[in-house]
Amino acid sequence: MNGSFPNSGQYKRWFQTCQQAPFGAFSGRAAFFLDGLLRFLIPWGRQPKPAFWPVKPLCRMATQLCPCGYFGSDSRRCKCTPGQIERYLSKISGPLVDRIDIHIDVPAISFSKLRSKSSQLDSAAMREDVVRARDVQRKRFGNDKPMTNARMSHKQVRQFCELDQACEMLLKQAMTEFGLSARAHDKICKVARTIADLSNSENIRPEHIGEAISYRRLDRKL
Repeated sequence: MNGSFPNSGQYKRWFQTCQQAPFGAFSGRAAFFLDGLLRFLIPWGRQPKPAFWPVKPLCRMATQLCPCGYFGSDSRRCKCTPGQIERYLSKISGPLVDRIDIHIDVPAISFSKLRSKSSQLDSAAMREDVVRARDVQRKRFGNDKPMTNARMSHKQVRQFCELDQACEMLLKQAMTEFGLSARAHDKICKVARTIADLSNSENIRPEHIGEAISYRRLDRKL
């Protein structure tokens, strides 16, 4: 696909290519960005025959939270009714949301921030932090299969994401209040472990767990 929005014929050819490819041919670490997530969700009955193959993608998705696009905006008034918003968000299934590591709101940037000359963390500095955190994870897992926190199994989460009493209470409260699943529990622990790595912290602290919980925004809306 050349970057334009794929039509039904392109979807069909893509699925056919995946079905004919040898096992493992698509097992590379690809990166995807789906802008306008709900446009990509095809009703199951209209999909070609599904194909399954091992992949390790980095998938980023973006969507507005209502038909008009202004739900939650501080600058524009949302014109949608609660029923319209509920029907719109219901297109994103709970199992899909459950499998996304981080979901956050991205508010519009104000004019003053756009024109601000105050210093910001640049890409080079962020890259240094990421490289350092990845090195920490490489040393943590050694020659084991995961290599990164995101690939930890449940057993490894219990081993490498030890929580003190304060962290346990925060996580328990979130699990109970938002009705989070076991998968969401592990994802919060993995994200908290990564935040701790980025903060040069050997142990996961309450602020790390709190930040990781704050990245489960869609769990609260669905």
